[in-house]
Amino acid sequence: MAGPNIQNGILKYCAACKGQILGLTHYTDGQQIFHKSCLVCINCLDQLGDEEFYDVDGAHFCVTCYQEMYGLPCCKCDTAITSRTCYSVLGMNYHYNCLLCKNCKRVIELEPVYLYQKTFLCKKCIMGSKASPQAQESRTS
Repeated sequence: MAGPNIQNGILKYCAACKGQILGLTHYTDGQQIFHKSCLVCINCLDQLGDEEFYDVDGAHFCVTCYQEMYGLPCCKCDTAITSRTCYSVLGMNYHYNCLLCKNCKRVIELEPVYLYQKTFLCKKCIMGSKASPQAQESRTS
């Protein structure tokens, strides 16, 4: 059986259940320590031990639950943007794969984006068309 976890002469206790941490295996949110089974998503109760998670005022969320509750919806597909990559064009947010040129179907990355007749065009396509005088340019961010 594992012995108590002692660091600098102080016994360690789980922030969730207040039980003593035995052995060396424990998880931390950067401020407090937890048993593996106690560090869970507050919404779905999945264990977070080895997974990336978000801390919102001491409440822990798995990535999926955080994005569902706090994430931005994509203006094209209307699902939550769950990755850290989000493109914002003219105040609207898009997944990386949703910001496509209407003409060539390429992903419009960090380049000017042109809005023409409510569709996006990349710089190459807008320069090759007769639409450029009426198009509105924006940059991805």
